[in-house]
Amino acid sequence: MNNFLVKNLEYSDFLRFDKLFEESFPKLKYEIQALAFQNLTNDPATLFKSMVAPAIDDNLLIVLYDGDKQIGYEFVSLSPYDKTKVIGAFTYISEQYRGLKLSHLLRQKMFELLKQKNIKKFYFTINNNNTQSTNNLKSFAEKFKITEVAKTYLVEL
Repeated sequence: MNNFLVKNLEYSDFLRFDKLFEESFPKLKYEIQALAFQNLTNDPATLFKSMVAPAIDDNLLIVLYDGDKQIGYEFVSLSPYDKTKVIGAFTYISEQYRGLKLSHLLRQKMFELLKQKNIKKFYFTINNNNTQSTNNLKSFAEKFKITEVAKTYLVEL
């Protein structure tokens, strides 16, 4: 039986997180193109410094564990100008754990953290190719006030 736990990234786990981040980079690179951060997507170190490190500083990077193995994470980036505005978010689950609805655990914890920071709402997108997340959103939307307000489109010139 699995023993799943979600907690903030602790300093003692930071070096192990590097491996999980590298594993997630191809998916993260693809997902953030919709956020117009294309200039960051080819360099994991730059992306980490620009988006993930500030989330760590704001205590908005949480890690999902199976026992003591890191199997997923979620981070939320706040505006450097207004710490009540979310400007980016990303959730990653290791491939062998996908389909178990574990992202719910991450999102539930993240929503608690955001409420503690007095953040009342934020917008997010789900990539069209991520059918598992799209399907899971329906059941997740019943627990939280999630409303579709727009779709994100990519224009390649």
